Amino acid sequence: MQEDIKSATVQGLGAVNDVDVGYYSLEEKRYFTKIFNQQFEMISLNGNITRKDGIPYLHLHIALSDENYKILRGTS
Repeated sequence: MQEDIKSATVQGLGAVNDVDVGYYSLEEKRYFTKIFNQQFEMISLNGNITRKDGIPYLHLHIALSDENYKILRGTS
């Protein structure tokens, strides 16, 4: 990172398509991901960026709405 930023918070709104969304299983202590190949409105995005082993690490939570007004949510 050019500015040597060690951590930051992230927020966002907008539209996305072809997204990978994750679900964390407390029982199995791992993420399961699923790819959605469609367009969504991003109604909420928040999280943080830190460093893990010296490289940027994103921890984000997202809520998306599809054309049928269904809500999809996940983490990354």
